[in-house]
Order: sequence, then structure tokens, then C-alpha cells
Amino acid sequence: MQYFHSKLNIIPLVAALLLGSCAASESQLPPEQQVAIRAQERVDALMSGNPELALEYTTPSFRRSITPRSYGARYAGAANWTGASVQSVNCEGETCNVKMVISYQLARPRIENSRFMDQVWVQVDGQWYIYES
Repeated sequence: MQYFHSKLNIIPLVAALLLGSCAASESQLPPEQQVAIRAQERVDALMSGNPELALEYTTPSFRRSITPRSYGARYAGAANWTGASVQSVNCEGETCNVKMVISYQLARPRIENSRFMDQVWVQVDGQWYIYES
């Protein structure tokens, strides 16, 4: 019985090690994959009506220059988007160009439409951020 009990004590340790390795492995992904993940997370935050979270994906210098309310006003229509996805990411050095496709419903005539959105992402202190001005 003692042997079984000691096995249960090791489960949290193994879980912590596995979770830690997942977090570490994201930073080991190629820049294109890191940026694609962050770009999708950001657009998902905008679509869910959470501009405060989306703002966290902007460069630190940009965040110091804008309020979450002002940032939300920039993307007020994002909550009406019906879909958004990363189409391509091309990186060179510490800069990546991202092409997203945004889908939305037109009021009249009632049809679904899509458009491309180009973004520039930059690396600051080892993390990728969308560059906005």
C-alpha cells in the first residue's frame, strides 16, 4: 500500500514537468509558427469582444500610448466578424508579414464576404508582437 501512495505523490511532479515542457517548446517553434499562433489568438480576442486581451499582443511601446478603450474603438466591428484565420506568415529576421482573411456578413444584401488583412509582427525581447501605430 505504501508503494501505491508514493506513486500518487509523483503524479503532480510529472504533470508539472510536462506542462513546463509544453511552454518551453512553443518558444522553440519556428518564428512563422510562433507568430501564426499569436496572430490567431489576437484576432480571436478581438472577435470575442475582448480588446484588452488583444491589446496585450501589441508592442510594449504601443501599449503605453493607447488606452484599452481607444484600442477597442479601433476594432469595434471585429465582434461582427464571422471568421478570421491566418493565411500565411513570412518572416525575415525580427519582422514577419502576416496575411489574415476576415469573413463578415453584409447587412444588405445578406451575403458573406471576406477580405484580406495584412499585418506586420516584430520581435521585442524574444516575444512577437503586432506592430501598430
